[in-house]
Amino acid sequence: MNNRDLRALFTVGGARLSAEEVFTNRVTEVEAFQGAVNSFLERPSSDSSYLSPVVDVSIPRANVLTFYGIGGIGKSTLSRHLEDRLERNKSEQGFRSSAVRIDFEDSASLDLENIILRMRATLGGLAPRWPAFDIAFGLYWERRHPGEPLTEFISNDSRLRRMSRRVGLSKQIEDGFHDVAQAIEIPSATLSAAGGVARAIYDQILNSARKRKLVSGCPFFQPLIESDADDETLSYLPSLMAWDLESAQKQDRVVAVAFFDTFEVVTNRTTRDLERNIQRIAFVMPNVLFVITGRNRLDWAELSPPAELDYVGVSRWPQLSITNLSLEPRQHLVGFLSQTDCDEYLRSALTQDQIPAMSQAIRMRIAEGSSGLPLYLDLSVAYYCDILGSGGTPTPADFGGPLPAIVVRIMRDMGSDERALLRAAALLATFDDELLRVTAGGVPDAAVGEFVARPFVQHTVEQGSPYALHMLLQEAVRGSDHQLRDRWSAREWKTSAERAYSLLSRRSAELAERKDRLQLAACFAYGARLASEFELDPSWVVDTGNTLAEMGAWTTLDLLPAATEGSLAAALRAGFRGIALRRSGSLEESISELAEALSSPSLSSPSLNTRAVGVFQLHHAHSIRNSGRYDQAEEIYQQIYEAQGRFATHAQVQLADISLLKGRFDTAMATLEILPEDKFMRGEALRIRGHVYRVNGQFMEAESSYRRAFELAQSINSLALQGKAMTNLAETYCWERPDEALPMANEAIEFNTRVGNRLEVLKALSAKALSEQGAGYSNRAALSLSSSLELVSSSGYRAGTVFALVSEVFLALLMGRSEDAESAYQRMENVVREIGVYAFWLMVAGWWLDSRITGNERAAYAVNWLQGESGARATWVRTLENRTGDELS
Repeated sequence: MNNRDLRALFTVGGARLSAEEVFTNRVTEVEAFQGAVNSFLERPSSDSSYLSPVVDVSIPRANVLTFYGIGGIGKSTLSRHLEDRLERNKSEQGFRSSAVRIDFEDSASLDLENIILRMRATLGGLAPRWPAFDIAFGLYWERRHPGEPLTEFISNDSRLRRMSRRVGLSKQIEDGFHDVAQAIEIPSATLSAAGGVARAIYDQILNSARKRKLVSGCPFFQPLIESDADDETLSYLPSLMAWDLESAQKQDRVVAVAFFDTFEVVTNRTTRDLERNIQRIAFVMPNVLFVITGRNRLDWAELSPPAELDYVGVSRWPQLSITNLSLEPRQHLVGFLSQTDCDEYLRSALTQDQIPAMSQAIRMRIAEGSSGLPLYLDLSVAYYCDILGSGGTPTPADFGGPLPAIVVRIMRDMGSDERALLRAAALLATFDDELLRVTAGGVPDAAVGEFVARPFVQHTVEQGSPYALHMLLQEAVRGSDHQLRDRWSAREWKTSAERAYSLLSRRSAELAERKDRLQLAACFAYGARLASEFELDPSWVVDTGNTLAEMGAWTTLDLLPAATEGSLAAALRAGFRGIALRRSGSLEESISELAEALSSPSLSSPSLNTRAVGVFQLHHAHSIRNSGRYDQAEEIYQQIYEAQGRFATHAQVQLADISLLKGRFDTAMATLEILPEDKFMRGEALRIRGHVYRVNGQFMEAESSYRRAFELAQSINSLALQGKAMTNLAETYCWERPDEALPMANEAIEFNTRVGNRLEVLKALSAKALSEQGAGYSNRAALSLSSSLELVSSSGYRAGTVFALVSEVFLALLMGRSEDAESAYQRMENVVREIGVYAFWLMVAGWWLDSRITGNERAAYAVNWLQGESGARATWVRTLENRTGDELS
């Protein structure tokens, strides 16, 4: 018995009604899906003359089927029906299939590792072994998550755990590793002693050309296992899953389908970074059918290079072109239901002894009023049951009004508790029992249990909260409530919002303590929405946003919807977008957004706590500083420090940092003589002390400070601080111990890429270039340095140019190219004079070149070296001499 049967039974009692879950027969869409599946079954992959698109990336892709249209039109229902249909048809048509569902309304689906692991877990049912992908992903995991077993990660995620258990994923991977190890003759003792099985197999493959037969013919395997363990590599790893899948498809009729639902969450983001990674997955897996449902039509075929996406144009996606109206798979606009479809839906939705329970006249009224909207039909069926349940007799006059009228009628027939619950649900994007009960206020648990069983309450298995109302229903309830006698006043709506807001505040504190970034981000988004609409004190939301930024979850801050100019909502959106852009986008955009937030009159309202001003002012100063305007930033930090508010310590640490940048090393150290109590700020203070030691050539003292900062970062689970401290360690080691620095630089790039900190990535790339040259990979050093300079250009982080150029001078001298060193020095001199900081690096480069810095210039720079200028010069000259083996004059 399904949920509708239960609802009908307990609503209308002995009327012997049967309620069925109905999928309206969208003939065109179903035929399109079947045609796409058939096209995959007909591909001659077993024919030796067949040119595989898995290997040949120049072949146009024909593996994306899109259904798009307005909200409430039934796209998600269609997607789930097609998944069910695939399962039913495979036995009839004699093929095997596997389907993975990713709903992007679930915040976990925004994590690339999670998406790829779900796909691997689901596809595992099609073949027992996936050697190419499992080895490459295992190696990626061991490098990116040292000390964290993949099996533990899988078991800690409820969705992944369920999906993995169906195919025994962990056992499958483990057995696959041991099969491969045996095939390439790795002794069991070696395997047991290895720090990671994937690492042992990887080393063995590289050390013997004969053993490369494991993936003979796969052009992606070795380049991917030798690439950095970052999101770029991760997004290409599914190509190896496609390679392994093709082996199964050559032996049997096999279809793999990925259903990507609520795709507008991806396409409506401020940047297209996530969409770019997902598009890569679709492109490198041409033997998987991707069924994408969302509100927006994909523009992949209409874009021209250069674009934010990698694969664009009709030559890449001919069947996604707006001109393709017949060849499947393609893009389909999901329209409203026809009158005939509506009637068929209503005839099947409620039956009595297999005869439609609703009269033709009632069905006609409902169909005409619905305008073809499936949600309207659902609500009308629920209303029909309610009338019967209260002892009444439904008549045509009871039906056929606009959607708000149906909602009002349903609410009128509800008890007071259920009406309160519906109103509370309309305030929340998603909810659980506790949040719903608290928001409604004083409602018994039994009423909550009955309410969530209502057919219009959606069960969101793939989301953090188990229930939701459809967006159109939320809007209808909020817009129609005034028509009811017991309507909520503006005060009552706000009181209800305050109850929800208070509970979310308590939850956010618990989640911050547990360092649960995904759930904390969800709490932040709900709280920001309520604070914006009802002008609630945004203190905890702002604190949560700042915590997410400190944890490195910058991209989660850029999720708030557009709002009316001048409103609190617009100010919060601009402020948090600015914080996100500082680390993951453009500094100039960040400055602009934060300035807009700070100028908003809504933040200066005396009725609001102005904590947001402090957070946004601090990050505004950070962005101005990062863009190279150090004097302006110093003024703002000084104002924050003198105000002695909650960010005084933050400002003090930043003032010390600017003293460092201007060469006032003694002032910087004195400012940080007493370390802050706050662990995050203490870590930042330790890093700045490390910077002072490092630029003075006191590498042992620098290393000690950075290691303490890294350990502090680990203790508070701050990936952002860990990434920065690891970058600093690589920058310290790269001068004299490049062999040890190289893995640090790679790890720093992994950390910082993971949290989206492009500014630290470019610094780590400069350190990596110096390390690669010293570790015998001089051919790679130029590429790393070039990548660093590209990031400098795209981010607007002017100081990053200095880091890259001082590395370029050093590298050029190591390679005996003095003219290149002189050229890099001249460019660095121009940058230093323009931004007014980092003169000490110019002096260091000058010492290497026996440069002609005049006494007047030296006085203007006013660098207070800890050991005096002669001591610093001796240290840095010796650093170059030790690497070249030559004594400088």
